[in-house]
Amino acid sequence: MSKLDINGDGIITLGEYKVALNISSQPMDAWKEMFQSLDKDGSGTISVNELKAFLASAGSADMQDTVDAWMEDYDTNNDGQLNYQEFLGFIATLEEWRELFDLIDVDRSGEIDAAELMLFLKDHGYSELVPAVKAWIKEFDRNGDGKLQYREFLSFVASREC
Repeated sequence: MSKLDINGDGIITLGEYKVALNISSQPMDAWKEMFQSLDKDGSGTISVNELKAFLASAGSADMQDTVDAWMEDYDTNNDGQLNYQEFLGFIATLEEWRELFDLIDVDRSGEIDAAELMLFLKDHGYSELVPAVKAWIKEFDRNGDGKLQYREFLSFVASREC
């Protein structure tokens, strides 16, 4: 069980299952290469600063506040860095969030609008949350187009997990 439960929370998620059994959308070698490219100082771990620098270089500087929430969730040994196993737990969760984003994005536009999010919430028994949708989108819509792109969606879900 411990090999499948990558983040050590006692629950094996679909993303962890996929990573452990190498059914990820990316082969394990690609994840290892990504980990090594993020580990700029070669320490065998990814620091908060390395992750923030990567986001800034990828044009996602607006997500830097989200990094602290991610580190809190995935740094299971509380050393302030992600080792490879913790990184895989993080990747497994990102894959799950991508699948959820794609499920909510009914029209496959690559964006989630208020109507799509409201429909998803109603269909999944969360009608009481529908009145908050427009406020959520306004809060996390960084480019002001009234919709959530994937990285805006990640900021939204990270804020809700804390």
